[in-house]
Amino acid sequence: MSTFTICPIGYTSYMRFTVWYWLADLALLALIFGLNYLAWQNFWYWRFSHYGFDKLMHVLAGLFIGITVTGVWVWWREKQQRPMKVGELLAWIGLAVLAVGGVWEIIERGYRHHEFFYWIKPFTRMTDGWIDSTLDFISDLLGAGLGALSFKLWNKTKN
Repeated sequence: MSTFTICPIGYTSYMRFTVWYWLADLALLALIFGLNYLAWQNFWYWRFSHYGFDKLMHVLAGLFIGITVTGVWVWWREKQQRPMKVGELLAWIGLAVLAVGGVWEIIERGYRHHEFFYWIKPFTRMTDGWIDSTLDFISDLLGAGLGALSFKLWNKTKN
């Protein structure tokens, strides 16, 4: 006859870290959606284009990507019990930023060729071609780097 026992799972500081880390990530996503909604309603992308509102949104989106990729990467490394390599993390973050930012730039540039993308037309009027796309990618990467750095800072303060 076999016995079935339930081993209690202890509440660890790592679990506390992950819960608050993901809540902060969701709060950032809500902030991005809220700012984007307000920006569309109040024309902030055009009114504040000289002040860099578009770049602010790219930095925030990059920050979200950096936090999300870092959290998933750390979770996966902990699950596999593998050492954490900073270069590998930065490569994954860079790929994620290039994928998400690249899709956005393709949509921003390719609206003329498909009716589905006509909603993006106002954005293309305020862009300056490849210079704007390059600055968008730099803003995304800057935000993603801050997201990776936030993990290190968060981990030091919470654990």
